[in-house]
Amino acid sequence: MQFASTGRKPRFAGWLSEWVAQSYARRTALSKVLSTLALAAVVLSVIFLETGRVVGAGLLGGWIGSWFARNLLASFLFGVTALDALTYAGVSLGIVSATGSAALLATRSATSIAPADALARN
Repeated sequence: MQFASTGRKPRFAGWLSEWVAQSYARRTALSKVLSTLALAAVVLSVIFLETGRVVGAGLLGGWIGSWFARNLLASFLFGVTALDALTYAGVSLGIVSATGSAALLATRSATSIAPADALARN
């Protein structure tokens, strides 16, 4: 860029254009990181919602089934009643933590692969 009247370049033009280019590069890199994090959060929420539905339905079915089979369960349990709330809570917590860990590992592996590579492998 030159001034038409004097024919010389302004001093700040080089510095200004360099500063604009660097700030644009920083913003672009930051937006790429943020979009990657947003994509990971979306994938994480989708996998956890799907896993939560399946686990919730399984837990509900198990609770209802155990209530109907409480007489049969009472013959297998020693020192615990068939409808002991603490036992139900402990087993439910164990199931939820195991499935949550499995879902987290699946999400981690799903977000570490580039979409193009995943399509190429299929």
